[in-house]
Amino acid sequence: MLTDKDFKLPVVGTLDDPAHAVNLETKIKYINEYFENYFVIAVDACLGYSDFIGDIQVKLGPVSPGKGVGKNYLK
Repeated sequence: MLTDKDFKLPVVGTLDDPAHAVNLETKIKYINEYFENYFVIAVDACLGYSDFIGDIQVKLGPVSPGKGVGKNYLK
């Protein structure tokens, strides 16, 4: 949606080229190489409790890839 609305900042991870647990290391290397002076905001469309549908949660710290489906890719 950000790329469709001519968002003026770089967007990494789209429906056409997603950032996910399997390619996360490659995406992080790309971000570190080309956007090292940017403040990075991670948006995770994750699975969760139905009580939280429509909520926006802001946290300090990393997103844990695969956590919503019981996987741990950060071993």
